[in-house]
Amino acid sequence: MIESIEISFSGTNHAGELDISGSPQALRGVSNSILNFIHDKDQIICVIEAAIVDPTPYDICLNSLSICKSNTLIKISVLANSLYIHGSLDNLDSLANSFEFDDDTWSGYHHHVDGWDWIDPDTIPLVIAVKNSIKRPDMVS
Repeated sequence: MIESIEISFSGTNHAGELDISGSPQALRGVSNSILNFIHDKDQIICVIEAAIVDPTPYDICLNSLSICKSNTLIKISVLANSLYIHGSLDNLDSLANSFEFDDDTWSGYHHHVDGWDWIDPDTIPLVIAVKNSIKRPDMVS
């Protein structure tokens, strides 16, 4: 069984806060899907289904991540309960690296996907976070 990611959002279609979370394995699955999509010249869109969960502290839970190829910096938007990301092949490759986490990464560890030269500065800020049973080393009692 493939583990699901969760996508939570607060804001409007082109502004707000986004969080993609999941186990390290689920997040690496997103990375692999992006890399496979990049290398498939015939594929025009990659859709990754997401689990529907309580989005708290965010407003809503999105049901999918759709990735498209373009000749641009990475642009992130929300439309019709889906997270849309498009960008050039090189920029999508850089994005895929942001989903790489080791199995022993502690729960709550995250990357902010903004401020990079391959991200459109006017795009919605994205956090990619690990959710698993491993506690942060300084939180273990």
